[in-house]
Amino acid sequence: MDYNEIARKIIEYSGGKENIINGLHCITRVRLYLKDEKKANVERMKKVDGVVGAQFQNGQFQIILGPHVDNVFEILDKELHFHDISDASKYKKKGKILDAIIDTISQIFTPVVPAVVGAGVMKGIMALLLYFKILTDTSGTYAVLNMISDAAFYFLPFLLAVSASRKFKLNEFLGLSLAGILLYPTLINATEPIKFLGVFKIPIVTYSTSVIPIILGVWLMSYVYRLIDKFIPKALRLVLTPLLSMMITTPVLLIILGPLGSYAGNYVAIASTYLFTRWPLAAGLIVGAVYPLIIMTGMHYAYFPVLFQNISKYGYDNGFFPIGLFSNLAQAGAAFAVALKTKNKSFKSVAISSGIAATLGTTEPALYGINLKLKKPLIASMISGGIVSAAALTIGIKYYGFVAPGLIALSVCVSPDGTMANLMVAVIGVAASFILAFILTMILGFEDVQETQKDTEAEKIKKEASFKGAVLEEASMNTKISITSPLKGRVVSLKEVPDATFAEEKMGKGIAVLPEEGRICAPFDGKVAALVESKHAIGLVSNEGTELLIHIGMDTVNLKGRYFEAFVKQGQEVAKGDLLIQFDKKAIEEEKYSLVTPIIVTNTWDYLDVLASNKNRTVQAGDELLTILK
Repeated sequence: MDYNEIARKIIEYSGGKENIINGLHCITRVRLYLKDEKKANVERMKKVDGVVGAQFQNGQFQIILGPHVDNVFEILDKELHFHDISDASKYKKKGKILDAIIDTISQIFTPVVPAVVGAGVMKGIMALLLYFKILTDTSGTYAVLNMISDAAFYFLPFLLAVSASRKFKLNEFLGLSLAGILLYPTLINATEPIKFLGVFKIPIVTYSTSVIPIILGVWLMSYVYRLIDKFIPKALRLVLTPLLSMMITTPVLLIILGPLGSYAGNYVAIASTYLFTRWPLAAGLIVGAVYPLIIMTGMHYAYFPVLFQNISKYGYDNGFFPIGLFSNLAQAGAAFAVALKTKNKSFKSVAISSGIAATLGTTEPALYGINLKLKKPLIASMISGGIVSAAALTIGIKYYGFVAPGLIALSVCVSPDGTMANLMVAVIGVAASFILAFILTMILGFEDVQETQKDTEAEKIKKEASFKGAVLEEASMNTKISITSPLKGRVVSLKEVPDATFAEEKMGKGIAVLPEEGRICAPFDGKVAALVESKHAIGLVSNEGTELLIHIGMDTVNLKGRYFEAFVKQGQEVAKGDLLIQFDKKAIEEEKYSLVTPIIVTNTWDYLDVLASNKNRTVQAGDELLTILK
């Protein structure tokens, strides 16, 4: 491999020497800070021989090189004379504020969705039970079901307190205590403003079902807590830090942030409802047409607070949710048209599965894998989504719960009074958006995906599958390698790792662990093949030849070795259970780095398969984690 040529092309496709501010590397990739990201050519970089992948992330242009990174970076350093980066954050682009806001909204609201979805579906079921006279609104059963449907919304500040605390690195129980103050009976039952210290008036505000106040409160307390914690002696931190944090944050929240957040949320809900009520035809046509583009950019997360506020305040959403429903079904209709029209058997199968997923509210497979790829099906779905959304919003469609926009969402289109008119509009809209997108795709056509040799051999492979499967099952009983966990923590799928290189298995298959303590131990007998200077990543080779990468956290290379201590050296032999690295988990998390730790078999392609032995559970160091089939 010609490392000089790789380095030359990295410089060229990064926009030239003058566009590269600085650079560093970790165990798998070169990380460059660029003056102008637009000058970089990501697609050409990905095609360079020796480059595994390329991406922009956290203000860096990351070029994934795998085991060749040291060789290439050494040449880059000689050519570009990189200087030490003591504070990598200063090189991050200022234009990323919107990305940060959307990411924050996503991380706060996404964990809460299952609770409010269940409550929303229950509201639809109750409306049907009333319509068919199975229940009356005075029965005890109805009262219990009503509690189930209302609790998540009424106590929404408690739910948001947990997710906001996780996002802002605050103890979750402190966040919950803050939510409890907002919903405390003294405040709820107050008939006149409460005077604090005899001077400051606490306005009468209803915080049940509110969204913004608790988020602002948790955000403020996270900073207050960390500031106070720096000045309190360690022996007194457990008592004084939370006490003083609560005493400072609570008055500010009740007197200033809470009322402002409540009023802001209400006015945003009013504005949103007014927009879709006053100009339903134009709003439905425009938003319905561009909805797939909103999903592609991630901008839909920015609307989450509005959706929560609308449903909490009015009991329904009359815009974004119904539009999402019709747009998603249009995506499904286009995907099924592709499945019918394509001659590529493999692509037909993908189109069918993607179309089914879209009908259930998950449109990414259809959007990215089918419609966007072929372009004209995307245009067909956008036209259909815009037309049907405009018509339905003009009629007055309402969405009475927080449910993913798919067929199951029809349950929350039943009016709370039990009438079926709104449901009929939804059903007709769903059918119309699907059929119109299907027909338009058939009319517009598309350039079919050509079958590759791999596709044409699919049938042959399938015929041999049962025989090979039996042989593999028998063989794997005698030729499997077990890899134990190098650390204690909760096991998560690689797909959940916020880095495409790991999530897409570009470096190999494996698993990830969210650490519960800061110790990395040898998972097998072998040798330390690589140990980066920043000590955040280590490469091991077992005595059986398995190559394993343990990468502690995301972007922790920027810490330059702070909070990490290595107990081994490169080339050193280790025994299973030996301590390799210790790290200060609390300190790293306080610097807002994710500690999710991918554990990758980097020579995956030397084996038949790499299987995760423990998914969605907590493991101890030494527990079986991966099974490798030879």
